[in-house]
Amino acid sequence: MIPRGTNPVLLPVLLAQGLWVKWKTPRLPEAAGPAEGFIDGTDPVFNLIVLGESPVAGIGAPDHRQALTGQIALSLNRDRRCAVRWLAVGRSGANARVAIEELAPTLRGRKADAVVIALGVNDAIEMNSQMKWKEDIRTLVDTLRSEIGMVRIVLAGAPPLDKFPAFPNLLRNFLGRRSALLNRELAILATEMTNVIHQPMVEGMSDDHFCEDKFHPGISGYALWGEHLSRPLLTD
Repeated sequence: MIPRGTNPVLLPVLLAQGLWVKWKTPRLPEAAGPAEGFIDGTDPVFNLIVLGESPVAGIGAPDHRQALTGQIALSLNRDRRCAVRWLAVGRSGANARVAIEELAPTLRGRKADAVVIALGVNDAIEMNSQMKWKEDIRTLVDTLRSEIGMVRIVLAGAPPLDKFPAFPNLLRNFLGRRSALLNRELAILATEMTNVIHQPMVEGMSDDHFCEDKFHPGISGYALWGEHLSRPLLTD
């Protein structure tokens, strides 16, 4: 859905800019090594699952310990002073519907104290409507809970696409409005569901926090974002 107020004359320009960005952006691999791990600490062990798109797949980081999931786990280990068992379930290019149909079912029987959902970039770029997005995330939460129980869910705020250095200004502004609309729906959804928390995107992300493709976080970006996403999990 095109944001209200968008000048239709600009649509061909936006399309051309999108194709140009897709052509020039380097294709980086997902993080190497295991997508799960354990950080030693005191009992009880905190079982963390993070599910989502390319940041959860670790693009922009050499391994998952330095990507989003590992950094959330590291912050939990430090600030809760507990052992953390973590699992990253991510796929580059995934939207909320893919997460429902292909990612969530892989978690059947897994033990978890909390699940962090990090989606939104692909749904924004694919122009999925706010209503579809909200209902897909609702279905995803319900699907996860049918697989692993009534766990706490943290909805990570959709990244503000108007801050991505990979995009030209016109496309930045357009996609930024899209991601803001999706974030508004996440905040509303969190008030409608039990034990679901919306954690808005961390502030202070600058160009220096992105990796070489200027689209995904780099190591410092993952550290900043991961610490921020750990905050709703610091208390029971």
